[in-house]
Amino acid sequence: MEGKAKASKKKLMLWAVLTAAAVAGLGVFLAVWGLKGSSQAEASNSGRDVRLANMKFPPFVYNSAGSLKGYRIAVTMPDVLSQIPCYCGCVDVGHKSLKECFISPQGEFDPHASGCSICYNEAADVYNLYRKGLSTLDIRKFIEDKYKAYGRPTDTPPIM
Repeated sequence: MEGKAKASKKKLMLWAVLTAAAVAGLGVFLAVWGLKGSSQAEASNSGRDVRLANMKFPPFVYNSAGSLKGYRIAVTMPDVLSQIPCYCGCVDVGHKSLKECFISPQGEFDPHASGCSICYNEAADVYNLYRKGLSTLDIRKFIEDKYKAYGRPTDTPPIM
């Protein structure tokens, strides 16, 4: 009988170790792939969100929470921002779209948007509308209507 009790205890220990390993593995998986709890419902459950949260930006990006959010949006959705005009007056420095306020045509971070609330607020509007399911064309129309009073827009080609 003693032998059966020892064998049963060994099986129980083995199951405990395997269960602990599985739980630890699941925890690592969730941490790596960015599956977040409901307290972070705004972020989608993708590994890209984790990489963005841990991305090291140039110091100027951290000028404000709005700036940081704007650069994160620009990195997440550059193709959408490249189709949206900016209304902050950056057309005078040669920008062609909202994307160029954050990321230069050479792919480097541009410091311009870090100090421009029009740029990062416009990017936040784009992001929020995109998350609601609006098309890029509808987003652009909204941005044009909301920001046209701020100044001359960039020469962003029309959406076809």
